[in-house]
Amino acid sequence: RFGLSQMVIAEASRDTEDAVLSAIGSAAAQLVESLLNPGEVIGISSWSASLLSMVDQMHPVRKLQKCTVVQLLGGIGSPSAEKHANHLATRLARLVNGDARFLPAPGVVGSAGAARILFQDPYVRETIALFDKITLALVGIGSLEPSALVASSGNSFSSEELAIIQHNGAVGDICLRFYDANGREIKEPFGNRVIGIDLERLSRIRTTIGIAGGKRKFSAILAGLRGKWINTLVTDQFTADRLAKHSAKEQKFASSSKVAGA
Repeated sequence: RFGLSQMVIAEASRDTEDAVLSAIGSAAAQLVESLLNPGEVIGISSWSASLLSMVDQMHPVRKLQKCTVVQLLGGIGSPSAEKHANHLATRLARLVNGDARFLPAPGVVGSAGAARILFQDPYVRETIALFDKITLALVGIGSLEPSALVASSGNSFSSEELAIIQHNGAVGDICLRFYDANGREIKEPFGNRVIGIDLERLSRIRTTIGIAGGKRKFSAILAGLRGKWINTLVTDQFTADRLAKHSAKEQKFASSSKVAGA
């Protein structure tokens, strides 16, 4: 229905955020362990509780050699939260016997001018140059309201800016790239302040795994699937059921419209 190449459904004990996080993290860890090959270039977002759950439940993949782990979104933020961004990349690199390449910049900066300056930094450019070599990407899917982790990192837009983004139709984001209910990217007015991969480039990666679940993120997940920004989804059974019911309603409505217009 959504053009996915694979969907993994984790069995969460309850339809709560903590239970869902644990379940999808475990399922994603098992999936990634099974998919990785020697020489893989793995992209990973910097600020995601789902990804933290995944890497903390992964086992070392002994067969791998010469893998590279690349931060997809600037990993510099408040000291208390920055350790999580670095932990994601460094732990994953250790698990796959690889090297971590950091994106030494905030995920979002105060102006387009500041972003342009950072894009000229040789270390930032060096990491961004690896984006086109990524073979497997791991991303969370964010609701419009930033998670506690993102908010504490300082890598989120202000409440006033988020109100503007919402007014423009945004329902969710991947790597701080916002999109509307139909999955269309909303670049204005703040997209040029994000230091990280863009959705078009992300969608061209061979395997792009979105790891997300729970009631709070349903609209963001649905819209992300409509935009086809990911080709693999790891979610919980409650979210999968909501997606299936929503898809059935849409198909029923489409069939009714065709009959009415016949």
